Amino acid sequence: MYIPLLILKYLRKRRIAWVSLVAVMLCTAMVLVVISVMGGWLEMFKDKFRGMSGDIVVYRPGFAGFAGYEEMTADIKKMDGVDQVLPLIRTVGLWVLNGRHPEGVQVTGLDLKEFSKFNRFRETLWRQYQKPIEAGQKPPAEASFDLLPDVPYEIFRPGDPQARQRPGMIVGGPLVGMRKDKDGKVNEPGGLYQCWAKLEVMPISSETTSIVDAAPVPNWYWIVDASRSQLYQLDANSVYVPFDQLQRDLKMTADTYTDVKTNKEVTLPARCSELQITIKPGTDRTKLIALINVKVQEITEKYEPMAYQPVRVEGWEKQQAMFLDAVENEKSLVTFLLSLISLVAVFLIFCILYMIVVEKTRDIGIIKSVGATSQGVAAIFLGYGLTIGLVGGLLGLGVAMVIVRYINEIHTWLGKAFGLVIWKPEVYAFDIIPNTMDPMTCVIVVVVAILSSVVGAVLPAIRAARLNPVEALRFE
Repeated sequence: MYIPLLILKYLRKRRIAWVSLVAVMLCTAMVLVVISVMGGWLEMFKDKFRGMSGDIVVYRPGFAGFAGYEEMTADIKKMDGVDQVLPLIRTVGLWVLNGRHPEGVQVTGLDLKEFSKFNRFRETLWRQYQKPIEAGQKPPAEASFDLLPDVPYEIFRPGDPQARQRPGMIVGGPLVGMRKDKDGKVNEPGGLYQCWAKLEVMPISSETTSIVDAAPVPNWYWIVDASRSQLYQLDANSVYVPFDQLQRDLKMTADTYTDVKTNKEVTLPARCSELQITIKPGTDRTKLIALINVKVQEITEKYEPMAYQPVRVEGWEKQQAMFLDAVENEKSLVTFLLSLISLVAVFLIFCILYMIVVEKTRDIGIIKSVGATSQGVAAIFLGYGLTIGLVGGLLGLGVAMVIVRYINEIHTWLGKAFGLVIWKPEVYAFDIIPNTMDPMTCVIVVVVAILSSVVGAVLPAIRAARLNPVEALRFE
């Protein structure tokens, strides 16, 4: 009974111990906030990449693409466990908005109606999804590149007789100046859907050895929507156009020519850059990747037997492994460094408890002289450390939960009050700070804080337990 009473007494009377409690609280909160932000950052990357990709990706590095994708698609769809297969075209282009300065952009050609069913790309669209949701309205059932019916396109391009027949284009929000203001509200540039864009792309084939051999192909588009995936680097230089249109501009459609040696007509099948494949739940993806790879190599060998660059079949994580691994390593490094800093709390607890043992030597002698055992005395100081760790850890958890929950509001307030902008989307990719906490991580960090506090109390507890009561009573 005397052990908890003395622990409580020392906590109340020896206010210097509160310093160690505050140190434990701050270290716990700091580690939890950083792990939550870094871990949330990594999970957001994975979620966004996953939301824009299939489970399995068939692709060839470079811009030439690969032939036979239609036959691949038909054969892969027949495999057990395959849900959908959709082709994409990826290239780079020169983009000019309303006659302004040209910019280099990443160009993706896709079948938007099918691709929107395929993953969460539809949810990134500002006009067709996010804006209606914010207004409490139901977004359109399908996303499309269709021109807006109420926009008089002929007025905005009076010299273009085909103004209303031009295809639609979706652009990354930051590319056209769409950003959040200090209040967190998305600013839609005025007149965005009356803007036209000229896009030049360069047809490249497997035989192309110099850009001199490839003539750029221009086309004009109307902006019909903006994509806000919250992956800033992706949105800041990406445009999306209809698959069929980009395939024609890149001369990746099926073509027929006459072989000069045999004088026979040879048909080259259409090409694409990627096949995005989704699989059904419960499917063994590793086994399916192996089966798809066999089929892909068989068809590639049929149409391009001398191709230098092989067509690859990989899971979406492996395709993005270089980037995701870098973020994972950064998270681990920061967590390790902060854990080292947290050792300060252990050292502080050791110093304070050791000082208390020295100051309370006579009290320890009195306790032992009336029958307390060495184990009981040691338990007082171990319990002291345990209590500091428990209270400090739980308080740190509470502080971290509040900070992480309202971290975006806190960041907005700092920007308004002091002009301090720490989280820049240009640097950290997302325009919001991750604000979720993993329950298991919280438990582990709090437990480590408690154990660290107990470890800091071990040496003072041993010293107190070894004190001879007679010598302790004589202590001045």
